[in-house]
Amino acid sequence: MPQMKTLPHRTAILMLFPGLSIAFILLTILRSGDVPFVARVDVWSIGIYSGESPFDISPDADTLNPVLTAADVTDTPAISVADPFLFRDESSWFLFFEVLNSDLDGRLIRIAQDDDPTYGNGVRAFQVTQLTQSGYEEQEIPGSPHLTGSGRGWNRSGMHHADWIQIRPGKWIAAVDGRRTRIAFGSEY
Repeated sequence: MPQMKTLPHRTAILMLFPGLSIAFILLTILRSGDVPFVARVDVWSIGIYSGESPFDISPDADTLNPVLTAADVTDTPAISVADPFLFRDESSWFLFFEVLNSDLDGRLIRIAQDDDPTYGNGVRAFQVTQLTQSGYEEQEIPGSPHLTGSGRGWNRSGMHHADWIQIRPGKWIAAVDGRRTRIAFGSEY
């Protein structure tokens, strides 16, 4: 009696179901990331988790997650929402988050601290021109640093972070931080 050759389990299933073969091949190609005109785009959303401690949390049973997506943002064109933090004021909770704005002509911008000659000297902006698994390139946006210390007041010594949001064409607002240096005396110094 001739000996039967056994096929690997996955191969046998794919031969029995040709439709699965095509789906498997397409899935394998898409996972490789090397398909022309096709890209994986991360879309971030925000959910609420709860638990008995910060280290033992899971999706909140009484909440339909995600609680906030880019589609919920109405004051600016959004691609994603991320980096949430909660603030409680008496019985009210406030959710703060960042929006990846799609209104920068598709440009990805990296904000960086200017620490030369001192920490928190200013804020620079760079356009990311290449971002792949094997390479990264950026070009500084003309006019950097875009924010620096004012020389007087609350931000006289420097600045090191900004979060810009476009509220309408030609109008932007930003939350920024500032540093002032003061002279302090005491045994701890």
